[in-house]
Amino acid sequence: MLPCSLSLFLTTKYLLWNSFGEELLIVNTKTVSYSYSYGIIRTNLKTISHNSLALNFKPTRKEGNFEYGDVLFINYNPATNLPELIHQTTVGMEINDYRELEKLIGELFEMESSRSIECSNFSAN
Repeated sequence: MLPCSLSLFLTTKYLLWNSFGEELLIVNTKTVSYSYSYGIIRTNLKTISHNSLALNFKPTRKEGNFEYGDVLFINYNPATNLPELIHQTTVGMEINDYRELEKLIGELFEMESSRSIECSNFSAN
């Protein structure tokens, strides 16, 4: 009974993911958050803090002139400066879309950096 129920659950899960699956990503200068939607079911939003965020592209398949892959979100450990994988997307992304995402996240960090510089010039005297 248990193996049959488990098999049915996994089959239904993959059927829903392949039919309606979406991955929601929220990236800011302090955290990476994600959740999954299976159409009728949505997982809770999971948030992971980071100190120094980096992105990487892991190719998974090639169709004609298009290369698809997963996006890796990497945090550099403040104590050891070693890279730690904090999230890997499950939905494949075309490499040109990845480059655009990388550019937008870079701009986000530049905006945050310029804001902190502007605020540091303020004096209460």
